[in-house]
Amino acid sequence: MGAIQKFQRLGLKVEDHEIITSRDAALAALTLGIWGAIAADEDSLADIDGEVVRLVDDEAMYDRVDGFLFLSSAAWTDQRQSLLASSLVTIHAPS
Repeated sequence: MGAIQKFQRLGLKVEDHEIITSRDAALAALTLGIWGAIAADEDSLADIDGEVVRLVDDEAMYDRVDGFLFLSSAAWTDQRQSLLASSLVTIHAPS
């Protein structure tokens, strides 16, 4: 795990089980529904229980999901940001 090496370089001794990432916290809080994952291309999303779709450049997918799970900005683009903003305004806005 990269976090272990980072902490070791800082002179801290930590074990894998002692690290809780923002990903861990987010996945623990997921509810039922279809989640749109914003993630790095190499992320298999295999650790996500329930229905998840990878959000890339298909506008319809943004409008199909019940919520957004922002895991990484590695593959995020201005175009995808526009798709997300548009979906939030038109579909996911409170009524």
